[in-house]
Amino acid sequence: MNLAEILKNFLDKFYGDSEESTEEKVISSTQRAKLMYKDTKLNRLMGEVASKIKEHEGFRAYPYEDSVYKKVTIGYGRNLDDVPLDKEEYKVIIEGNPYRKALRDKGLSVVEILKKITLSGTEADFLFRKDLLRAKKTLDRIFKRRGIKDVPDDIYKVFWNMAYNLGYKLDKFDDTLKALKRKDYKAVARGMYNSLWRKQTGNRAKELINIVLAKANSRKL
Repeated sequence: MNLAEILKNFLDKFYGDSEESTEEKVISSTQRAKLMYKDTKLNRLMGEVASKIKEHEGFRAYPYEDSVYKKVTIGYGRNLDDVPLDKEEYKVIIEGNPYRKALRDKGLSVVEILKKITLSGTEADFLFRKDLLRAKKTLDRIFKRRGIKDVPDDIYKVFWNMAYNLGYKLDKFDDTLKALKRKDYKAVARGMYNSLWRKQTGNRAKELINIVLAKANSRKL
């Protein structure tokens, strides 16, 4: 099985776990159309947020120490310390490459192996797509627990970007998330601005805060 097939199987599994996919066989044509629209919208949002996150994270083909969190990182911001390769990723990244597999058999760690044989763009995209979906699941869990609903697309993409960067630490933005729930976008931007995250991430935070401020200024009072 090649990398493209593994990625397709992963995405099929991800969408197949959803309640909508299970019911699709028995729903009406109107409901099916709504689901198709939902999937199309999700794909559009995913493409837009992916492009922006890649721009913010940058690409590294070899392991390096993240300047903010001091974590070993590779590709588009994959934190290997906190999110090591899972079984599927290990099979693709290590066992799928004969030379890397030989290095593993000599007792080298994943990081040591990747320092010798750098990550390809295709392999980095494989990890990135999984991380992107993982961030979305994290964000949706936070929103669900806090009762945050009907988030506009542009704001959802901001928080998806933050979830990619912060993981579940995003849930510590208590005042910011409370403001988001009541759709007080000025307070949302203020909470983001006053955070340590803003000081650590610089232009990334500035750009995302400006998106929220634009939303606040566009609202009719």
